[in-house]
Amino acid sequence: MEIDEFQSTVTKSASSGADCEMNLKNLIAECTCPVCQGLMERPQKLRCCHSLCQRCLRRLRRRSLRNGGLLCPVCREKSDPEHPAQSDTTVETLVSTLLQVKADLCQESDCWQKPETRCPACSTLRCREHHSSRLVELRQDCITVCESAESFSSNGYIDERLNALNSAETSLKTLQNEMQAKLEAKFLVCKKQIEDHRLLLAKQQAELNPMLNNLKSTLEELKKLQVTNNFAAMHEVEDRLRQLLSNARRLHPPAEILPPPAVKDCLPGLDAALARVRVDTVARPYGVGDGLAKLRRRQATRPLQPWDLALITNLEGVYVKDDCLAIGEMPAGGGRRLPERCTCLLLVNFKGFATKRLHAFNGSDGGRSGEVASVCLDLPSGEMAGKITVCNRRQLIFASEPTEHCVFVCSLAGKLLARFGKRGSETGQFNEPMSLFACDEGLLYVVDSENKRVQLFNLDDNYKYVDKLEHPKFTRHVHGVFVGAECAVVGDRESHRLFTFDRRTRQPLLEVALRGQPFDMVGDQFGNVLVSVSDRRCVCVFSHSLAAALYTVRLQTDRSDGAAVVRALPLSAATEPDNADATADGDAGGNGGGSDSSSDDDDTAPLRRLLGGVARAAGKKPLIHGLAFHPGTGRLFVADTFRSAVLTFDMPTASS
Repeated sequence: MEIDEFQSTVTKSASSGADCEMNLKNLIAECTCPVCQGLMERPQKLRCCHSLCQRCLRRLRRRSLRNGGLLCPVCREKSDPEHPAQSDTTVETLVSTLLQVKADLCQESDCWQKPETRCPACSTLRCREHHSSRLVELRQDCITVCESAESFSSNGYIDERLNALNSAETSLKTLQNEMQAKLEAKFLVCKKQIEDHRLLLAKQQAELNPMLNNLKSTLEELKKLQVTNNFAAMHEVEDRLRQLLSNARRLHPPAEILPPPAVKDCLPGLDAALARVRVDTVARPYGVGDGLAKLRRRQATRPLQPWDLALITNLEGVYVKDDCLAIGEMPAGGGRRLPERCTCLLLVNFKGFATKRLHAFNGSDGGRSGEVASVCLDLPSGEMAGKITVCNRRQLIFASEPTEHCVFVCSLAGKLLARFGKRGSETGQFNEPMSLFACDEGLLYVVDSENKRVQLFNLDDNYKYVDKLEHPKFTRHVHGVFVGAECAVVGDRESHRLFTFDRRTRQPLLEVALRGQPFDMVGDQFGNVLVSVSDRRCVCVFSHSLAAALYTVRLQTDRSDGAAVVRALPLSAATEPDNADATADGDAGGNGGGSDSSSDDDDTAPLRRLLGGVARAAGKKPLIHGLAFHPGTGRLFVADTFRSAVLTFDMPTASS
């Protein structure tokens, strides 16, 4: 069919309705890929004359190398996997013309009707039917928004917060007075102790004076006898002198005054106590009762197990070339742009770096459009046992390598830009680096597990060492790190605890006990901190300073809709989150004990600890691991390692 004739047929089909509807459907079917069910992109014709997208063909080729041959998805005829197809220019031209015609028709998917309206806001063309349905949706949205606004304005939101601030001010004044009274009372007790000791010393002095006089007279008598050489009398006087000295020492033994602790010894504990005295505005965006986090998408990855996630939100200059991410100016005909309305990419690292690459999904639609591209990290050994983090401001990917005790720096395209660190315990050296976190301000936090610390490096000064976070309760299983607006949070998988540090002074602030093993930490758009507790299949939500535990998001294993239960916690449960669920969690509670009973002396110990612990003899545990949160859409991404899937949840808001 000639192109002009084809275009004329499509136009007539769109204008004449049912007369040519069947013909139009056949034309669209000819241009539809049998694999992805979309219009073909760079179509390739197989030996059996069936066509499909070039990207779909590449995926089939990779799969065929394992299965022993490439089968046509339509007729199942076998083709040579090395030279399976050639470009189908006819279908490519038909698709191009079809898209040109589609641009002047209704813009809704799978609709080829003549448009009758154009949206004044986005200039989208729609037919009468879709225009009417869209108006109904808009009216319903307006009604919902109005109801939410009325409910919001009538519940005295500002007045409640003002009353709460006044109450907090009163409580703070009461606390100040009580602390001042206790402090003054303590110092009065110490002053009374000093006076009592003075009186005791005066009494002892009065008792010692006669003894000292007797000792002096006896000593003078002994000296006189030494001149006369009266040995018998000398022995008698010496014995009497020894007895007097023994009695004096028995009644008044040698003693020292124990001074009060120095200021430098008191300040750390005082600072830790004062750090708990603060007035915070705690965001409770997900309501105050129990609700459901709607499962928006379940991206199955079986047999691969996802366990580490990261978000790329700075997509400036990012495009796809040969199914891999590339960055820079896209050459003509040498790549393709990211999907429309794609504002972020979700990077997935599978357990054990099984595919030797990172996989990028469209995070804006919850992964609905499937894998967009991959990132082949240019690593020297091709292996990566550690975790990743993304610095969106600089468009960099950082990867830890615990087996080589270093950190790799790569571009979003995977090109290796730098490598720093070596094995050791000095500053700037690592011993099994685990998690990382890159701040937009220019600092990289690296968890140095075996050295029981977190090191900070300057991204603008050739990754120069800056400072470190240390705590006496850190174990060799210190793992995750997250940095918020005011404090840094560090997780320890062995002690089941979270530790917070002041972001400016790097001094320890709070210590929070969990009833499970913390793995990953992210922040939401309200500043709250979300922590994945891997062995309990839940996500704990804390306030920005971890002073209050707000929610638990528990992934259900018995719900057919895949929703997660969001349970609001009382603010008093700050240091023992999710206490209400303790009985349902068996022995996963916070007893402070380690979770790995096997030896860590072999070379695979860092990787086994990083992947969630040594497998138990009782069987595979239903673990979750990595987290990611997109503030723009309020979506939570969870790496469900046990079910081999990436879960995307729409978190419920207070109004819903």
